This record gives sequence, structure tokens and C-alpha cells, in this order.
Amino acid sequence: DAMEILLSSTSSARKVRKLEKLAVLGAKPISWETVVERFQASPSLAERLDNAAFALETTTDRKRLARRLLLYTGLLLSIVALGALVLLRPAPGLARVEGVISRTVLVCVVLLVLLNLYDLAATLLNCAPGGVTELNPVARELLRRPLLVSCGKMAAVLIGCAAMWRYRFQRMTVMAAWWLGMAYTVLVFHWTVCQYILLV
Repeated sequence: DAMEILLSSTSSARKVRKLEKLAVLGAKPISWETVVERFQASPSLAERLDNAAFALETTTDRKRLARRLLLYTGLLLSIVALGALVLLRPAPGLARVEGVISRTVLVCVVLLVLLNLYDLAATLLNCAPGGVTELNPVARELLRRPLLVSCGKMAAVLIGCAAMWRYRFQRMTVMAAWWLGMAYTVLVFHWTVCQYILLV
């Protein structure tokens, strides 16, 4: 936008006013008068701007496609997870019926892995520059290293799921697995709503 203003044929004063409107809150102050006075377009500038615009458009189209995919996947995953969790909800006076208990924990463990994979993909896509802002300062710092975040998150999920499977016949484990599954289902639905808002 700034380049378009600089290349326009309007007066210097008007260019400065338009450029000042583009200034982002909290950005480093710039002397726009000096920029307008000293600006000289190089012969290859128009071509470079076209290439940059094409690259931005391509990236935007890819992000839109990824968001649409996350939207449909999130909806499907939320519906399947909610249905499975409602069907397998632990009874208040849960007896030690090993087949029922292990099936409940198994479904919850599989759901937790799938829901966490979705959460990771949505976080990495949407917390990139131009997307949403991560409010957790620790997570915001970690997101600068996507590979580390991915490995760390999935390692924690797999260790937690292995522990739940190891102690699957205890009532507390069944309840914890079920409630974790429900919490992550809500989180995935929240991400799905975010995808819809970002697409609109």
C-alpha cells in the first residue's frame, strides 16, 4: 500500500497524509516527508512489486484453502468426538467392568491424539504472522520454533495417553480421560469457529 501511494501522481502533502494513515499503532516513528522527498523508483521496481503481490496472493490462497480444510475437519472431528463421548460417558457408580472401561479409555486416548493433532495444526497455521495472536507469553515464544513445539506437544500427549492406558482400569483414569476428551472437543470446536471467522 505504501509503495502504491509513493508511486501515485498526487502531491507530496497528500502522499504524506495517506502514508501517516497507514502507520501501525506502536510502530517506530517515520519521517514520511523525508521518505516522499527522497523516494526514487528503480527501473525494476514495478516488476518486483508484481512478483511480491503474486507471492502474497498465492500464500493467501493457500492459507484460505488450509483454513477451509481445518474448518471441515474440525466440524467432523467435533461431531464424532462428541458422539463418542456421549455414548461412552462413565456411569456415576462406575463398576469395574473391564471390557467397558478399557473401551472407554481406548476411545478417549485415540480422540485425544486426534484432537491434539488438530489443535497443533490450527495453532501453527493461525498464530503465524497475519493470523491470531497467542495470548500466553510462554507459548508465543515457543511458537517461534514450530518443530520444537510440535515435537514437545506430541511427546507430552503420547506420554499422557500411555499413562492413561497403563492405569485404564482405575475409575479416576476413566473419568480423567473422558473429561480431557470433552475439554479438547470444546477446544477443537472453538478453533473451528475461528476458521469460519477468518474465512469470512
